[in-house]
Amino acid sequence: MKTDTKGTVSRNNRFFQSLIFLFLPAFLIALAPFNEKAFAATGGEMAILQMFYAHEELKIVTSSRKEKLLNEVAENVTVVTAEEIQAIGAHTLVDVLNYVTGVQMALAGGPGMHANPSIQGSHERHVRLLLDGITMNTVGSLNAYWALIPVQQIEKIEIIKGPASSAWGSSLGGTINVISKGPPKDQAEFPWPKGTVSTSYGEANTGDFRGEFSGRVEGMGYYLSVGKLKTDGLTPGTDFDSDNVYAKLQWNPWQGALFQYTMGYNEGAQGTGDYPSYGYTTDIDFDIFYSTVSLDTPLWGGADLQLSLRTLQQGLNQFWYLYSTGTRFSSLFTSESTHGGSGKVTWKKGRHSLVLGADLDSSDMEHSNFANRGAELDTWAVFANDTIRLRNWTITPGLRYDHTSTSGGFVSPGIGITWLGLDNTILRATVGRGFSIPSLSSTNGSTRITPAFQSNPNLKMEKVWSYQIGMETTWLEKVWFKVGLFRHEVRDLIAINRLPGGKRTPVNKDRARRQGVEVEAKTLPIYNTSLYAGFSFIDARDSETGKILDEIARYTGDVGIQYKDEDSLRIDLKGHFIWWNMSSQPISDFKGNYDDFVWDLFASKKVWSGHGRDLELFFNWRNIFNTSQNLYNILPNPGTWVEGGIRATF
Repeated sequence: MKTDTKGTVSRNNRFFQSLIFLFLPAFLIALAPFNEKAFAATGGEMAILQMFYAHEELKIVTSSRKEKLLNEVAENVTVVTAEEIQAIGAHTLVDVLNYVTGVQMALAGGPGMHANPSIQGSHERHVRLLLDGITMNTVGSLNAYWALIPVQQIEKIEIIKGPASSAWGSSLGGTINVISKGPPKDQAEFPWPKGTVSTSYGEANTGDFRGEFSGRVEGMGYYLSVGKLKTDGLTPGTDFDSDNVYAKLQWNPWQGALFQYTMGYNEGAQGTGDYPSYGYTTDIDFDIFYSTVSLDTPLWGGADLQLSLRTLQQGLNQFWYLYSTGTRFSSLFTSESTHGGSGKVTWKKGRHSLVLGADLDSSDMEHSNFANRGAELDTWAVFANDTIRLRNWTITPGLRYDHTSTSGGFVSPGIGITWLGLDNTILRATVGRGFSIPSLSSTNGSTRITPAFQSNPNLKMEKVWSYQIGMETTWLEKVWFKVGLFRHEVRDLIAINRLPGGKRTPVNKDRARRQGVEVEAKTLPIYNTSLYAGFSFIDARDSETGKILDEIARYTGDVGIQYKDEDSLRIDLKGHFIWWNMSSQPISDFKGNYDDFVWDLFASKKVWSGHGRDLELFFNWRNIFNTSQNLYNILPNPGTWVEGGIRATF
């Protein structure tokens, strides 16, 4: 048998040429002499960002796994703060992501209803969800239970649009990093806890009840969040009932060191819709437990060491019932357990901020449709990146190697550049190679007993080369403007092939090109009123045929107006539009209805304040004009509904 090595050699040459292209500029800059005076002279450049960003938005962790200033971040990043989350009356992470430009959500049902995000037209399985450094995506499907992440415990969310594989590994579409709240920032003792208690109630018996408490006792900092979210369902079959708890403990064992423990648990039941045309309805029982232990300590010469351990356990039971009688006729059980750890050393010297680290995870999955009941995935990775700061330039090279027990190894290089050579303007550019691993449900060999599906143990990783450029400016007085262009060349996409006998199997056969533009603008307040607008266009096509791909949002638009006086009254009016391009779908139930904007109104008013305590009333009026905006007709979005509540801070 003759082996054709020509294509392999050519691909290897292109790969190593790409590595040289990415890292040669950074290497040459690293050899140049360091001018401390010139470096220090750039401190005033943050002034333009401070006009439009909250303090917690100005420092980003996700892009290089080390905190750095926003003007040093080359990636297209969006930050959502706890204040913004509270202002839009969000119940779960799904509600928050729906308003982020460049992130597309197919909403169906009300609070607690499942939805997966797409970033710049990516598949849902390509988006990585991190919470306290834990990857929350399941190994079985690579999706995450986004609707099961309550929002009261969130300090901020950092969203990297485009692959972040040089830092995090499998994340072809993007990375969404949820950073949780913690104890009070200062070290003062708080014998009585600080916190917030809130309750809300709305249509369809929808209630959200929360409590947060934090303080410091004998050198130990603590944060505790408890909550309950329930609804009878704003559309048929979308009832939801969950109880959640989250805790974080922090301790400083010696000077400069931080020991931290986190734990979260969420359990309940979720209706996933009624399907009368097909004669059934479904619901899910779920429970999720996650925990981390970490130590961050200084070493020597400006270096720091961070070690962390993590665990994640997710269980899901899905049931099918006859729509006519309510009789259960089928069920599915899935249980996943992942244990892992990370270690990294960060070192800051002169113009360099270097990060060296490793990740290790082992996952076990049990599935009722697997003949042998289980499957395993083991992964390990090493990574390195640097932030090289000049007077007007920041260069951020990164490199990571991942190895998986199912799909072998992958090298992810990347480089980013920011330039501040113009007044009130930041220019950004990134080039990177990324990937996503196949799910265990796709690669579990011939052990699957579902008659219509044959999994494929020979699946390769899905791969992408990504190119992005962008600009952020305040050239116009009192107006912030951001524009970004992106192009993602994806190959070895997993698609479904039909086998003789009617079975289906996943194979690497598709290639796609996703390119487009994102534009955002907002104003400083004038008479306590500010405006916001965002727009994205995505041209997603099959690279071989040029056909526009279905089920990928082609246009999204956001508009908003905000009134906010001296911390007493706040009103937000938001409009959201999304065009899903489902024109070629032949089945009516799986076509969409998305011709109109959905408008939501959020209002809050402080009715009492004093001695560090506040009492606030809030009111949310969603889908004011009762418009439709759904990816599938079989899963409609809710019509007009309202809710109101009270919030006490102490």
